[in-house]
Amino acid sequence: MTTQDRIEALEQTVRTHDVMINLLVSIGERQQELLEEIRRDNQQTQRLWARLAQRYGWLDDDDL
Repeated sequence: MTTQDRIEALEQTVRTHDVMINLLVSIGERQQELLEEIRRDNQQTQRLWARLAQRYGWLDDDDL
């Protein structure tokens, strides 16, 4: 393998790594968005159950 071949192989590796890093960053951003959505849904669900519990007397005020 010549020096030029090695340089080209390294350049290709760098390009591949750049693509992979960009993909990982995109995946990380999407995971963050999903986590925020899950947290919002969880809060809404907790508030709903608390309201239902109060309304139907499942819990008294000390349990909330």
